[in-house]
Amino acid sequence: MKNSLIVLLTISLWSCKTKAPATSDLPSNTDKVLVGKLVVSALCSHFIAVVESGQVDTSRVTTWKDESRNTTFNNAFTVGTRCNFASLGLKEGDRFSFELYDNEVKETCAVCMAYYPVPDKVLYLRNVKKLAP
Repeated sequence: MKNSLIVLLTISLWSCKTKAPATSDLPSNTDKVLVGKLVVSALCSHFIAVVESGQVDTSRVTTWKDESRNTTFNNAFTVGTRCNFASLGLKEGDRFSFELYDNEVKETCAVCMAYYPVPDKVLYLRNVKKLAP
């Protein structure tokens, strides 16, 4: 049983790192780099961020209230590429630069199914880089 658990854990971790699309697989909808801030990092890779600077179509972000924290965020979105994003090790409050994919990105890493409320606007990020504080 112990060996089975180790094998299952290894496969789960491996799958999170191997299924991300290459940058050239999907076109970017903009050549401009945006700056975001991670405002919620919740269980099971639920990431909520806000756009702090750069030009993004306002229909792609929303004003969202996190009821559990009683906090409202402007220009908020759910990170759709959560497998790759999780591997960056960003913490709440960290700022990062990123570009957007035009289309949805399918990821196949294992994440738990716990519920956490998130904004209905989802952005798929690429070329994410943590910025110095």
